Amino acid sequence: MVLKFIGDQTNTIGERRSAVRKGIAQLTGPAIPRPEVPAAGLAPFVADDAVLNEATLNSRKAEAWRVGQLIGLDSSKQKQLEGLNAKIAKNEALLGAVNKNILNAEGAQQRISALILKRKQAYSSLFDGFVSEQDQLTEMYSPLRRHLNAEVGTLGKLTFSVRRVVDVQSWSTMGEGLLNLRTGHFRGRGELMRVAVDTLLPAWESGTSAEVAEAMATFRNEHDKHVIEQAKVPRSDVSGYRKWAQDVSAWLNSTEHVSVSYGVQYDGVDIEQLSPGTRGIVLLLLYLAVDQSDDRPLIIDQPEENLHSQPTLLNMGGR
Repeated sequence: MVLKFIGDQTNTIGERRSAVRKGIAQLTGPAIPRPEVPAAGLAPFVADDAVLNEATLNSRKAEAWRVGQLIGLDSSKQKQLEGLNAKIAKNEALLGAVNKNILNAEGAQQRISALILKRKQAYSSLFDGFVSEQDQLTEMYSPLRRHLNAEVGTLGKLTFSVRRVVDVQSWSTMGEGLLNLRTGHFRGRGELMRVAVDTLLPAWESGTSAEVAEAMATFRNEHDKHVIEQAKVPRSDVSGYRKWAQDVSAWLNSTEHVSVSYGVQYDGVDIEQLSPGTRGIVLLLLYLAVDQSDDRPLIIDQPEENLHSQPTLLNMGGR
């Protein structure tokens, strides 16, 4: 899961870079030219009782040179020289690490933007398959749709549709399982589903792949911070928090709750949802409507089975 930084990234990184460079300049100190007089006639660049951590890098280098010149006269200076050289090496290593971090920080925003765009494109491509499947099914069953649309009376109530079916409840339940619902923006069961119905469901059901990706990007821009605030795993648990973030990313980018459905409806109701008797009559009418040009006999076994005692469909002027 990619976290979103809230605020002005450019100013924040610029201010931080300036502060680091100022700190580096303070640690380095002003340049000290090489003295033209012998080392024995020079005052120490770093006092013997000085705290080395408080001395500038250039003063330590100068003192290291002076002590090096006097090393044959005073063995105690040898230890001081070794200490200075160790401090110099350590600070130069730290300085290299800081410079590397500055370079990484300067390109961080561009990398984040590129990753967010790549994620959006990948999510959009998932719905290209649904859109393609809908188009192919619509084209395949277009003769049946046109035939039913031309009917009148009871047969005129038969329609054929291809549509996306979205189980937004299962998607919301999966998300709620990853969140602490005792507090936060998505507090309590059902709040996440309410937001999903308002912001994501219209695009999931009928939007293009680009519109679906844009809806999800808007949802994440508005609610990533809320999801993070309601994390079930504390940040102190590094491995657990990383696993939680991966689960959240998989949930947000999943499409298991979306499927393509096609079939016949009677008066706006799927035939699967009709009672057995009504469904039998509707299917019989459908067979008769489709096979009007076929003069072969149609044999129905046990035609009375599951029929209503009062066949209201047949009393509505059907054929």
